[in-house]
Amino acid sequence: MEQYDVFISYKHTDDAGKETEDCRIAEALYQMLRDKGVAAFMSGQSIFRLGMSDYKKAIDSALDSARILIVVSTCTEFILSGWVEYEYETFCEDILSRRKPGGSILSYTRGITQDQLPRTLSRFQNYRIDEVSMDKLTEFVRLSLEKSKQGASAARDSQQNFDAAHKGQVSRADSSGSSSFSASNYSSDYSNELKRLEIQAKNAARSDRAALDYLESLAPFPEDETRYVLDLGSAYGFVAADRFGSDPRVGKVLCVDFNARVIERARILFAENPKMVFEVLDAESESFEDDLRALMEKHNIPKLHIVFSALLLLHLRDPNRVLRKLRHVMEPGSYIILRGSDDGSKLCYPHAELMDEIIRKCGELPGGSDRYNGRKLCSQLINSGFRDVRMFSTMTDLSEFDFDGRTALFAESFAYRADFFRRRLEQAPEDPGRKKEYQWICDALEEFENQFYETNFWYCEYDYMAVGRR
Repeated sequence: MEQYDVFISYKHTDDAGKETEDCRIAEALYQMLRDKGVAAFMSGQSIFRLGMSDYKKAIDSALDSARILIVVSTCTEFILSGWVEYEYETFCEDILSRRKPGGSILSYTRGITQDQLPRTLSRFQNYRIDEVSMDKLTEFVRLSLEKSKQGASAARDSQQNFDAAHKGQVSRADSSGSSSFSASNYSSDYSNELKRLEIQAKNAARSDRAALDYLESLAPFPEDETRYVLDLGSAYGFVAADRFGSDPRVGKVLCVDFNARVIERARILFAENPKMVFEVLDAESESFEDDLRALMEKHNIPKLHIVFSALLLLHLRDPNRVLRKLRHVMEPGSYIILRGSDDGSKLCYPHAELMDEIIRKCGELPGGSDRYNGRKLCSQLINSGFRDVRMFSTMTDLSEFDFDGRTALFAESFAYRADFFRRRLEQAPEDPGRKKEYQWICDALEEFENQFYETNFWYCEYDYMAVGRR
């Protein structure tokens, strides 16, 4: 059976039996993707070429193999038509049920706004035909697929090297605070991360406010001076929008993230806020400093008053190196604010043994993040040349949450951990050891989630904030 990378969903004919404009756009997109070497599926072309008479069987087979589904439409009615709706609903169910990890959906539309899309599609990226050329869209898709393949290959190589060198023993950060293990394979567009990050942004507001209030108490900038903010590792921009996006003293918030798909989604989410601009930038690239300065020039940002970064350092290969580069771009008198996480601060009673075992197994997993980053923030800033470093911590515990709050807290702090094991299994799907460890984490998390709803169960965790001066 032929395998596909991209599935193009569209309405072929209208009620009068005439070929739709959607069909013509889809066909042009199909040809352009194939010209770029992308294995694309379009029912009118692919099924004929395959010579298959069982239409549904061909559709389901193509949906199973594809990693990206593109919905092409110029009419909301066509999006809700039978086969089109079946295709994107089936694809989305596979993503949510984790049968298709890393899968993504995007819409390519004309005359359809984000809020006019059905609920399923509104969660994903919508590219407007009059704003994004077909050539640009196909190149984006090609690069996304290429990066995905390279990432999987690199992860397999990294895993083999790790297993050979360490034989299961994980090397954690040294006393200087620099990471001695490879960057994590975390991805902010994986599974249900958009929703989880939105929850996380709300739950961490109190912690961020403690650091921001401290900074304000210092009166570090003239009251009439326009402030410029960098959010490094911004993901979808929920934190930046809440903490800085409505501040009248802020002229611009430059939100950067290495994930192009996430940045495209963020541009849609906050398209109506002129203060917020989103750009793709890799903090660990060799050209990071030059690239950041170029983006500042592009958006007329004369200098950075505040650099904010939440939960980024724990994913980096060498946090200190990134901080030193940031310091080079920042001017004297500017400030950096970091938020970190630390599994060592998580406490619960009863059932502590299960939580500790979940944390231990996650900490030992190759390709995971540094789960003890929170305690290192102070030394990381000092070792990177920042001064007047102050630390703040804020405790969150179950006693302050109702049923829905407990659900959200578990989703933010634990549910996503299965994703790391799932990615590891995807690299070697027939490996019995990886199957076993993935099944274990799923069962353990299910059991631990049930305990979150017991009335006598108590859990707490801390957010750690660091503020430093350039």
